[in-house]
Amino acid sequence: MRWPFWRTLSDPSGCSKTEARTGSFSKPVRSYAFFPWSDGSRGYSTTVMDLEKYRQIFLRESDKYLQEIGSILIDVEADPEETGHWQELHGKIHSIKGMARAMSLESISRLAHEMEAWCLKFQRKEWKAREESIRVVTEGYSLLKALIPRLGRLDVPELNTAYYRLLELLSKGPQGREPADGSKRRADSQTPISVDPIRSIGVSCSLIEELLGFSQELLLMERSKPALSPEMAAVQSWVDQYAALAKGLYFRLAQLRLMSIEEFVDLYRHTIHHQARQMGRLVRIVLSGGDIKADVALLDRLREPMIHIVRNAIAHGIEAPEERKAKGKPEQGTIRIEAESRKETLVLRIADDGAGIRREAIERYLREKQGYGDADIARMDTKAFFAVILSSDFSTASATDETAGRGIGMNVIAQAITYLNGTLDIDSIPGEGTSIAVTLPMSLSVMHAVVFTVGPYRIAVPTSGLDAASYGLPPDDVRESFLDLRRLFGVEINGSQPPGVLKLRSSSAASPGRRRIQGLMVDTIVGNKPVMILRPGQLIRNARIFSGIGVLESGVLTSMLDVDMLAQVSGQIPETAMEV
Repeated sequence: MRWPFWRTLSDPSGCSKTEARTGSFSKPVRSYAFFPWSDGSRGYSTTVMDLEKYRQIFLRESDKYLQEIGSILIDVEADPEETGHWQELHGKIHSIKGMARAMSLESISRLAHEMEAWCLKFQRKEWKAREESIRVVTEGYSLLKALIPRLGRLDVPELNTAYYRLLELLSKGPQGREPADGSKRRADSQTPISVDPIRSIGVSCSLIEELLGFSQELLLMERSKPALSPEMAAVQSWVDQYAALAKGLYFRLAQLRLMSIEEFVDLYRHTIHHQARQMGRLVRIVLSGGDIKADVALLDRLREPMIHIVRNAIAHGIEAPEERKAKGKPEQGTIRIEAESRKETLVLRIADDGAGIRREAIERYLREKQGYGDADIARMDTKAFFAVILSSDFSTASATDETAGRGIGMNVIAQAITYLNGTLDIDSIPGEGTSIAVTLPMSLSVMHAVVFTVGPYRIAVPTSGLDAASYGLPPDDVRESFLDLRRLFGVEINGSQPPGVLKLRSSSAASPGRRRIQGLMVDTIVGNKPVMILRPGQLIRNARIFSGIGVLESGVLTSMLDVDMLAQVSGQIPETAMEV
């Protein structure tokens, strides 16, 4: 969101020049605002601003832009000649400058203006983007991150020194001199001001919670309604429409509380990249399952543990490029973050392809601190062995440094996960890397699922668990491994219509009492839809093959099929369900 250009004037109560410069007003002030009217024209309007309200908007919107700038800078480092990166960077910095001017935050707007001038030169290829130039822009980004929460105050000597030193660097151009043509940049007033329409507003989490509570009450009232006689069919139809609207309202309100795992990881992607560079490491982040959404309250509490896990992977796992090359590995290390929605839990797996955990350090700890013998250690399973790392007095670090977390060990991370009623499991192979799985309960999540019908029943299966969806009978050689849900649920089969066929991504292994299921046959395939997952009631739990209840965007309910459980109980499935 870009703000209109505000020119603030003091109110009758008076405010000092310092207040006007820093935006530190204690009272609302009367302002002139330059607005785009709805008919496309522009004009001045007088209004009274609640500056505290606009400060909060400024901080929130600037934080969003800073996250985006951090991600773009990573792309710039990978391909500095791509003008599209510089154009995108220019737009984000320009937005921060516009908002800072609206709040009369001169120090922020001045720095942003100098930075966007550089971006514009690189975008137009008037200057060549070199490593040192990118470093200066990145330093400006870090300085903006420090200035914005302080609302531009330069009252810390170190910050003041860094600010004016960087302004001097930026004013000289990338090669330490004025631009090649010897011209000075145009005055700031000649920079065109672009005003976008308002597309979003900020809403507090507490208000969303309150609205969610109201919508839940509406759903409960609908369920407890008395039975209506046939003569009241018209009323019943109205009630049904009302119930569908209430379910749709609940779904959309719940969406406001959700954040995708991709957005969550983007919060610290640039920090990870920066830490790796400080350590002399080359690291890339690979994310899968990023479209899964979880409650923002849960993810907010998970933020600190996650960043420490990733920092540990960089500090103690990923080797230096030369060492990796000598081992026959790519010079750039990989940290994989995998997200999975499993029944009522969110599973996040963070794996690196680094050196792995030194088993010798764990064995030494068990002998010296726990009194274990060699036989006791040999009997420990992998999970219990690596869980030793979570002890408060255990450390594999040879030295404590800022990147490693200044002594923050895995026990602190484990305590934070336990506080969230979650679990943390560690696995590691020397020379190949370490994997940490965090499993957390979640009350709300959204995932994509293929929705289908079996007679009157509407069912869904996670899209991530499918290879293909089509119509028609499976090939003869694999047909017996396809489970016909129509027969299992005892619904009438229409022989004139081909069944919908869902091929599972990983078939279950054949074992005594357990059939090998490669796919499912259903009536109709509705499509791939976003589904909000709710916790199942006792009746659904008793059915065993369902993992929960899903709510579609339309408010329609669907049962979530648990394919793994279906395979486990397949020994109890009648033979006729496997016949076609």
